[in-house]
Amino acid sequence: MEANPDLCLTVRDGESDEDQSASSSLTDTLSPSSDNDLFSRHSRDRPVHNFRDGNPPTTVFSEAEAAKEMVENALVMKPGGQDVLEVYKSEKSLNHRTRRQLVNILASHMTEMRGRIPSRKQKEKYALGIITLFPSLKDPFSPKGYEHFYDGEKGTGYLAWRLKMMSRNKSQ
Repeated sequence: MEANPDLCLTVRDGESDEDQSASSSLTDTLSPSSDNDLFSRHSRDRPVHNFRDGNPPTTVFSEAEAAKEMVENALVMKPGGQDVLEVYKSEKSLNHRTRRQLVNILASHMTEMRGRIPSRKQKEKYALGIITLFPSLKDPFSPKGYEHFYDGEKGTGYLAWRLKMMSRNKSQ
């Protein structure tokens, strides 16, 4: 489209026909300098978010629920993951062998999905998902409850150790 000083565009905000008088204030002749002004004026006039009660909208899933779902999906799709879920369901806890199996499965899933060196945030999300899916594995004496699976400040935990071992084994 070529620049034309005689061109006039009307910007409408999806309002009803009764509110058209308000939309006429958004009419402007567009030129290279005025289209930014129109957007910025329109952005200043209206709030970016329209919250009814002043609070941000609640998301369907909290971060913990999303992490739980991610871990559960990883376990369901990987061999041996269903066994981990069944052991926890029957015993309400995991023994040493099953916990190691859980960590191995999730570390493998993490590297497949996130690459050879997952970010700190990704490792923390997996750790949060573990304790959300398996509440008895939560450490009641640590601030977040999942530091034994992954502690972002120290870079330690079962997941960090397993990822390090996987990296060492691949480099040899």
